[in-house]
Amino acid sequence: MIRQITHQGFILGILCMIICFASVICAVAEERGKNFTGQADYYFSLDNGSLINEGVENIRKGDNDNAQMALSVVVKRYMQNPDDSDGKGYAIQAYYNLGILHSTHMLDYNKAYRYLKTALKIAEEDSNIYRLAYIHTALANLYSA
Repeated sequence: MIRQITHQGFILGILCMIICFASVICAVAEERGKNFTGQADYYFSLDNGSLINEGVENIRKGDNDNAQMALSVVVKRYMQNPDDSDGKGYAIQAYYNLGILHSTHMLDYNKAYRYLKTALKIAEEDSNIYRLAYIHTALANLYSA
């Protein structure tokens, strides 16, 4: 009888620990979700030039998630208005930096290739010779990886 009560107490203790652990995980996830939403709101409030600078700085710091978020806002704005000439220049930079991020930090060469090819396509349409040069260089480095 005592053995059975001890066994039930042990199981009850384990269940309490699991519930406590699950509640801690949920609280942490909820807080991270708030931080993510706040960061996204912050990035949407910035102009494209500031977003490019934030993205590049985050790449330098190794903050891949925030770099990708900042640069993706520029891409989203370009996709909403692809005829904006200023937006094209920023989109080329954003796609280029996303390609660099994925090729050198995240090691996802397929995504890097897609981002760089998109930057190349926009730069060709825009006849932007300077940007074409550094995009081709990045693609060459990707091929040699």
